[in-house]
Amino acid sequence: MNGRNYAVKAMTWAFHIVFFLTVLTTQGVFAQSDLPRDATWVTNGPVRAIASTPTLTYIGGTFTYVGPNTGGGAVVDSSTGEVVLGSPTVTGLVQTCVPDGSGGWYIGGAFTKVGRVNRSNIAHILADGTVDPAWNPAPSGSIMAMQLSGNHLYVGGNFTSIGGQTRSAVAALDRVTGAATAWNPNPTGTAPVVGALVVSGSTVYVGGNFDSIGGQPRQRIAAVDAVTGNATAWSPEAGGFVSAIVVVDGTVYVGGQFTTIGGKPRNHIAAVDSATGDATAWNPNASGSALVFGIGINALAVSENLIYVGGNFDSIGGQARWGIAALDLSTGLATAWNPTAKLNPNEANPNQTDGIKYDEPGEVHGFEVVGDKVYVAGSFTTIGGQQRRCVAVLDTATGSATAWNPRPEGLLFEYAPLWTCSVVRLSGNAVYVGGGFYTIGGKTRNGIAALDRATGAATEWNPDVFGDPESYSDLFTSTVNCLDVAGSTVYVGGAFDTVGGQTRWGIAAVDGTTGEATSWDPHFGDGAVVFTLRVSGNTVYVGGAFNSIGGLARWGIAALDITTGNATAWDPKALGNSGTTGWVYALQLVGSTVYAGGAFDGIGGQPRCNIAALDAGTGAATAWNPSAGDYYGSVSSLLVSGNTVYMGGSFSSVGGQNRNCIAAVDVTTGNTTAWNPPLDLTEDFPPHALATAENVVYVGADNFGIVALDKDTGELLPWCPMPGQSCRSLHIDGNTLYIGGEFVQLGGLSRCFFAEFSIVPTYVVVPDVVGQDLSAAEAAMTEIGLIVGTVTSLSSISVPAGHIMSQEPVAETEVPEGTVVALVVASGPESIAVPDVVGQPLATAQSSLSAAGLVAGTVTEVYSATVPAGEIISQNPLPGASVPSGTAVALVVSKGIEPGVVPNVVGQPLATAEAKLSAAGLVVGTVTEAYSATVPAGNVISQNPAAGTRVGDGSAVTLVISIGEEPPTFGCYGGT
Repeated sequence: MNGRNYAVKAMTWAFHIVFFLTVLTTQGVFAQSDLPRDATWVTNGPVRAIASTPTLTYIGGTFTYVGPNTGGGAVVDSSTGEVVLGSPTVTGLVQTCVPDGSGGWYIGGAFTKVGRVNRSNIAHILADGTVDPAWNPAPSGSIMAMQLSGNHLYVGGNFTSIGGQTRSAVAALDRVTGAATAWNPNPTGTAPVVGALVVSGSTVYVGGNFDSIGGQPRQRIAAVDAVTGNATAWSPEAGGFVSAIVVVDGTVYVGGQFTTIGGKPRNHIAAVDSATGDATAWNPNASGSALVFGIGINALAVSENLIYVGGNFDSIGGQARWGIAALDLSTGLATAWNPTAKLNPNEANPNQTDGIKYDEPGEVHGFEVVGDKVYVAGSFTTIGGQQRRCVAVLDTATGSATAWNPRPEGLLFEYAPLWTCSVVRLSGNAVYVGGGFYTIGGKTRNGIAALDRATGAATEWNPDVFGDPESYSDLFTSTVNCLDVAGSTVYVGGAFDTVGGQTRWGIAAVDGTTGEATSWDPHFGDGAVVFTLRVSGNTVYVGGAFNSIGGLARWGIAALDITTGNATAWDPKALGNSGTTGWVYALQLVGSTVYAGGAFDGIGGQPRCNIAALDAGTGAATAWNPSAGDYYGSVSSLLVSGNTVYMGGSFSSVGGQNRNCIAAVDVTTGNTTAWNPPLDLTEDFPPHALATAENVVYVGADNFGIVALDKDTGELLPWCPMPGQSCRSLHIDGNTLYIGGEFVQLGGLSRCFFAEFSIVPTYVVVPDVVGQDLSAAEAAMTEIGLIVGTVTSLSSISVPAGHIMSQEPVAETEVPEGTVVALVVASGPESIAVPDVVGQPLATAQSSLSAAGLVAGTVTEVYSATVPAGEIISQNPLPGASVPSGTAVALVVSKGIEPGVVPNVVGQPLATAEAKLSAAGLVVGTVTEAYSATVPAGNVISQNPAAGTRVGDGSAVTLVISIGEEPPTFGCYGGT
């Protein structure tokens, strides 16, 4: 087998956003959080190797920098350039910001989270570094411009809604509530965008890309009434995008990508009369020959009699100026101030050899002038005569860069870096820097670094790994692939030629305190690569792509003396196709056995397909022979745990059993076990890393990042913090899981290339959010690592609409970080028709009201001579009335007949009359009979005293009872 040709397929690392997983299942409880530790520093390139001691974490890979995990925005100290403690990570890009006047910041851009709080594209960061829980305008698109004026924050961008209202590209927000005000200029056109805003008195100057605004046709620039939102008569008509505006003494200075404005030809910069809209004679005439981005002016700032200009140009004001210049406000001519912003992509990536031209003009996106300093943000690698990455402070007199150097960093891949700074704003001793970076305020570290396990920050340990790109193939640019620690020495393997200040080819031993290379030097060959190494006692076992090491011929695998660096007699010799050198990617040491995985056909003197167990003393292959894959296969990761060897690689079978790139075999017999995870793996992107803790096996690969599997069953556990991304290395020490790879987010948070998770769940106390508005409740939950799950709406008369009625789990419950919290939010009162409960018993009436969504209110009891005791006499509101849900209905309930008051018994049978009189505390007195044509026989014709008369207790009531209709009277002769 030709290992090198195979590895071009099997070891290629690329950033693939591909994700498919079967439905997650779990046995038992698995409560590991998806949220990584916030304090851990990150890198600007892939991390491929991790090792640790009780106090330090060593990382290696293809990076040149380590720094705080800030995401696209951070507050840094104006003196030191260090990130201010508590500055929240921004997941995404910050394009604009303004101080809130109270030590906090309003930020805008294209982002999804600030800290752990969900915030789409705009947020208010309070002075203590927390996110304002009540301020959440949630625009539908990005924010590109902001200005604070009084109680309003004016914002521009490419949104169609913001602050709960429909707004096109520009809006005014209440600075306290975040709600959109009635101000609505409503720019129109093809995808209208507002990229510049300036409030001057009662006028808001707006620039961008639109055809009309404020009810009038206006091309890309306009003046809008700050109260009504109507466009004024001012209409300069810009011929291209407007991205910068500043107003000085009746003149509006404008920058952008236009070539005409105010009725005159003007290249990218102009001065326009604020009364007439005509361009003045002032004409600096910016020009250039940019290869990628169009020539234009991005930023303007005025100080005394100068206007500072930033953009993408190489000439302005009659002088050669790269990206930045100071112009005379009167003449438009460039002054002698000339910091010269340069962009050299190769300075960001020492491995780059694609011939990109050096010293292109850099681009400046924003700046702020404060006293004798100009704070500058943009895309450059040199400015003011010094190497400065994207942000710098320049002296207003000399143009020289000061020592202030936070150095933001972004993605570092094979080609040009993707970093930039968009904005830099000063407030007191703090500077907010925003842009397309992932970390700022860190340290240069080439290929290797040590992080303090307690703080997560880089130590001063700095061996500086370098490699000549011409010495390696495109696949193996200078990198650290593996690390191991023995005592006070760190063993390093990879593709490099210098480490710790000494020439070392692909392998070295570095002092763990000083970072200097020791005298240990195995004399590795030019262009050879180490993929894996393990230290055991007096021996360093090494695997890679080489045919000599330690002064002897060794093919793909060797054992080195830990003292001399010489190769020992141990010589398994990994063989590839047709006698070529095989490659070894993974080694595991257990007792007297060395397990080896890679791309080989034979090793230890026996035919073995990609995996073998070698005798640690003799180097001979044991009888253990799982045979992974075939000629085109490989094993790229190994993990031995208990009685099982777990393996990942490019194979479709192991030990004669179908296994898709991952398998487990018995450590004694080599037989394939039943463990067969349902992972969507491919042979082109196999698992690169395996680790285990307790009953969990962690698997890292290119197409799904990292997943957790049940160690016994292989079932997927519900933990997947980085779907669709790449994991290259895993390391477990105690209760901490370290992850390295080519990812930029974990658990939905900004996290580049390196992270650590707690294996033991971190427990938090659920806050009480009942009564808070939904936005504040979400912020309170996410701030401490909880996840807001189902939000159910329910009508309520007592809880204001949009506020929380209940939560599950309830407040004060201790739960694992990452627990999902369900919320019930009030939607406002619901209208309900009041049911008729008159005549019903009280209990029945109360049930009827409750079933209708109402409640029984005040219950009043009164005597009634007609309504039986316990029944409803009347209700309020009346039956059929429409009321909000939860409304209280007042009820009047009968107490029965009042004692001492004669009830009405007329028309009732004698027995009933007697019962009523007895209930009223009276007695039946004299009963007489009389005929009646109207009252049925046996019923009461009359009573005395009359009904309603108040008498003494025990009084007698005389009754006259009907004996029916009087019969007819007949004479002697039968007549009447």
